[in-house]
Amino acid sequence: MVFPKDNDTSTNQRFGALALLPALLFAPADYSGTGPVVDIQDGDTIIVVLDKHPTVVRLANIDAPDLWQPYGEQSKQSLSTICIGKYAALYKPTDDDQGRTVAHVLCGGEDAAAHQVEVGLARVSHDGNDNSLLDDLEHEAQARHRGIWGLKNHIPTN
Repeated sequence: MVFPKDNDTSTNQRFGALALLPALLFAPADYSGTGPVVDIQDGDTIIVVLDKHPTVVRLANIDAPDLWQPYGEQSKQSLSTICIGKYAALYKPTDDDQGRTVAHVLCGGEDAAAHQVEVGLARVSHDGNDNSLLDDLEHEAQARHRGIWGLKNHIPTN
């Protein structure tokens, strides 16, 4: 999470809104489970222990660089900083074509996808994305040339 400067009113308001994000986005019926995050595969994939089984979980609505791409390792480290050793709560899970669980993930109460997009280490995937907050965070990261958006040859795929 990028912490706001004391005199940045718009950022302070958004930062406060992020704290309310879980309550605003997810109904109790959307909740799937909670477990400890034991590993990070890359900037948009974690391993969570659910019902005593390690489960690969991809963060919904974002796409982070692969490890071999520019900012791939930084993206993985960023996700590790907010998730490793914490409990992840999964909401609205589905399965992708690779057999991974795809879910909205809160690590220690923080929206992991929003964090990655805000710091410029993931882009918003528009496949089924209905989260305008992610779009707003991405536009700000682009405007401030954070992470991947600071690359001269970066071409958005969305």
